[in-house]
Amino acid sequence: MNDIEPGGTQYMTQLFGEKSKNGLTRELIEALFPMFEEASAGAIAVDRDARITWMNSSYSQLLGLKDPAIAIGRPVRQVIPETRMPEVVETGNPLLLDIMEHQQQQLVVTRLPFYDKAGQIEGAVAFVLYDDLQPLTPLVSKYRRLHQDLAAARKALAKKRGALDTVSAILLVPVREPSK
Repeated sequence: MNDIEPGGTQYMTQLFGEKSKNGLTRELIEALFPMFEEASAGAIAVDRDARITWMNSSYSQLLGLKDPAIAIGRPVRQVIPETRMPEVVETGNPLLLDIMEHQQQQLVVTRLPFYDKAGQIEGAVAFVLYDDLQPLTPLVSKYRRLHQDLAAARKALAKKRGALDTVSAILLVPVREPSK
């Protein structure tokens, strides 16, 4: 394989060169889109105003919509209240792996901003990687355990802090001299 072919060093430099140093460009998203769409349980795109510009049929079915066209042009939060797509568009920071709750279902999603040739955020795309957490059971179990440990540590800290506040209050109470 030479450097100009896909996978070569020069090819990667062309894809991620100076023009696109701020992130993914529309051209790169369009090149990768078929692969992501095929490998995902759903896909959606929004513009810089976080309005839905495209949604595939599998995502619309997952959301309980009969036709993806119903969502086009609407603010993404009207269709998916729990989404963090507006955050991705506002900050330009991708959310590579996130668990989103939607109608009692947990979805594993990735969200990526994309940029125009001037380096300005043009919008964002999101892919539902898993619509069933079963394959991720070990990871989810570890997350839940860590979350429980964190909650227990916070509770213990609050309890100790309360005890310290009580001791501090006792020590700082001014001693009154007996009445004469």
